[in-house]
Amino acid sequence: MPDQVFSLAFFDIETSGLEPESEVTLVVCLHRGRLLRFLKGENLDDFLPLLDEVKLLVSFNGSGFDVPRIEDRFHVPVIPCAHVDLRWICHHRGWRGGLKAIERQRGLARPPDLQGIGGEQAVHLWRLWDETRRAAPRRLLERYCAADVLSLKWLAASVLAEHACAVTVPEPEALWELVQTELPPPAESVELPAALPAITLPAMAAVASAVAAAGSRAEKQRRLRQLWREMRR
Repeated sequence: MPDQVFSLAFFDIETSGLEPESEVTLVVCLHRGRLLRFLKGENLDDFLPLLDEVKLLVSFNGSGFDVPRIEDRFHVPVIPCAHVDLRWICHHRGWRGGLKAIERQRGLARPPDLQGIGGEQAVHLWRLWDETRRAAPRRLLERYCAADVLSLKWLAASVLAEHACAVTVPEPEALWELVQTELPPPAESVELPAALPAITLPAMAAVASAVAAAGSRAEKQRRLRQLWREMRR
């Protein structure tokens, strides 16, 4: 039985902010063994035609985040290929948390320059590139997104291997080889902001209470966005 992981396409996106109205800034897709990159202002529009070649698109949390953003960006009702969200497959296997948390639980370590980078830092990197056109922030952003994508391949292989499928789970050195070769670390260092503190359950409850007390649906949405910004300062 052939290694079915190689017939899948894995993808991840980055956005200009954490708000619902943020724009898609970068898409990275591992397709037929190649790391394809689509950047806002350059070739982002080329991503949608690529999906016509894809049989099964794989994401992590894509059903709630990446796919709706892509559909909104390209003004399509649905993406033109099948899609599977590994987040829920992992959830039902007892592998809880985000992609990086599952990596840590399963013993996968990222390249040193990518450890500790998360969504907030990715937004910062995009803004640095957009404002300065320095090569280093762009390269680090692309490396970060590409690492997410390669991690999806490793995660899919891990799931399939536990179901006795004939797949090989890549070793870390082999997994990261593609990003290290195609997107070597930038020569210039990039200063990144510290990760924002996690939002606690009491804080979430307070937000829910405040939003519930708002009037119309539009007012609830406006209030939710305001509270979210205040909590993430």
